[in-house]
Amino acid sequence: MDWKTFIVEFVKAFAWPGTALVILFTLRKTIARKMEDLIEIHREGKSIKAFFAQPQQAGAALPSPGQTILSQEEVREALKKVRYLKADEVDHEYIRAHVEFIQRGIVTKQQLDQLISSEPILSTLAQVYVEELGRPSKCPLDSMAVAVYGSVLYGRALDQSIVDFIRHDVRKSPEYKKLRTTD
Repeated sequence: MDWKTFIVEFVKAFAWPGTALVILFTLRKTIARKMEDLIEIHREGKSIKAFFAQPQQAGAALPSPGQTILSQEEVREALKKVRYLKADEVDHEYIRAHVEFIQRGIVTKQQLDQLISSEPILSTLAQVYVEELGRPSKCPLDSMAVAVYGSVLYGRALDQSIVDFIRHDVRKSPEYKKLRTTD
């Protein structure tokens, strides 16, 4: 093999790895920032899915002038209006739900009312709970499901990747694991 052929073969052999290294080096800070947002990685068959924290919109959770912070009683009354919840069970969880709503950016009665009246959000969440946990379709949700997952769906406008994440998160719950061990 002469020198010209050797050099051409050498360049061909290292072109893609070299290009990949240059790209990784150039984007190293961006990749490092994105890795900080990584929540979870899991494998499904031959594919790998990564879930990243979604950035909150600045100021989205702050009430406008004249609005007040959501009260526990407002949460209790709003949750009793959700057709996917048993009204009598709301009384046991509304205080914890209030904390979850506030932590997830639902801080005003107006925001809570918009979430509670969003049939697409609530029906999607109910469908996940029926399919994954085998709950009855009439009242499959609980207050904490609406507070935790409903708030996320409200903030992300029914993004399918968020629905997939919720489904995956529900599969990690003790209720799901207990259901699967009794099958």
